[in-house]
This record gives sequence, C-alpha cells and structure tokens, in this order.
Amino acid sequence: MAIIDVKKKEELLTAITDGIISTCESIGQISGRLMDCANFLRIEQNEKVFNDISVLMDNLSDLMDFVRELRDGLKQLEISQESLSSWNKSVDIFKEMLSAFEGKDWITLADLIEYELNPLLLEGKNGLSELNERLVEK
Repeated sequence: MAIIDVKKKEELLTAITDGIISTCESIGQISGRLMDCANFLRIEQNEKVFNDISVLMDNLSDLMDFVRELRDGLKQLEISQESLSSWNKSVDIFKEMLSAFEGKDWITLADLIEYELNPLLLEGKNGLSELNERLVEK
C-alpha cells in the first residue's frame, strides 16, 4: 500500500510541476493582453475590446481554478502554500473591476487592470516559480 501512495505522490508532484510551468507561460501571455486591453479602454470602448476582456476574464477564471486545485494538491503532499499567498488579493480586485465595469467607468477599470491586476499576476507568477523550484529540489 505504501508503494502506491509513494507512486501517487510522485505522479501528483509531476502534474503540479508541469501545471506550474504551463501556467507561468500563460500568465505572461495574459498579462500582455491585459495591458493591451487597459490601453485600448482608455482610448475607445468598442466591441473588440469588450470581447477581448471577456476572453481574458475567462482565462483569469481558469487561472484561479488552477490555483485552487494547486492548493489542494499541495495540501495532499503536505507542502506549504505560502508561495500562493498573493493570489488571496485577487477576489477584492475582481470585485472592484466588476463594480467599475457595471458603472461603465472605463478609466478606473483600465487603471485596476494596469496597476492592481497586472502586478498581482506577476507577483503570483513569481510565487509559482519559487514554488516550482522548491518542488523540483524534492
């Protein structure tokens, strides 16, 4: 029975490290596209910008789902989740963004994307990278 547990833990660890690498790459892409959207929001609010924002919000939702699943995996492996603490701020930022969107306050939305969300993504990416380095050392 212990051999199966060890094998499952190794498989989980591999899945986590692979997921982190893929997610870090995605965060870089999402970050760049978010900055483009923020800049376009300040200039004009057309259908393309709102479609792009909608796609990016779906990407962010998938990202947050990954972080949630990652927390569960780390818990099973009894590994500290401290590197993921920056993601805790995301809910408040998303609420502010929703409020700005509903109020059609495009400048505030653009500012939240550029000055709150984008730095959060980069901080989260750094935390994931640090975590991955620790996991690879195991």
